[in-house]
Amino acid sequence: MIGFDAAQHDIDKYHQLYGQDSRYEMYQLHVSNSEHLLDSIKKYKPEVIKCDIEGAEIHFQELSKEDMESVVEIAIEYHNGPTKEMCEKILYFLKK
Repeated sequence: MIGFDAAQHDIDKYHQLYGQDSRYEMYQLHVSNSEHLLDSIKKYKPEVIKCDIEGAEIHFQELSKEDMESVVEIAIEYHNGPTKEMCEKILYFLKK
């Protein structure tokens, strides 16, 4: 599993918890646009994506099902109703 978080203290916490397990890799990443997100997905080919990216969830709507082919599971934290609706539409589209 590959994880991204913008906060270094969270990355440090995950390294403490999973640092000895080679199945997990954590990176600090700030998602600035959909191209940046796609480049990261292509580079790391994650099976699981956990997103707490403070509004940058919007960049997922530019990605296609093919862009997300390595992803088996995804969890997205959202902070308001419109973002929740957008995330649900994205997840529904990706499951098809």
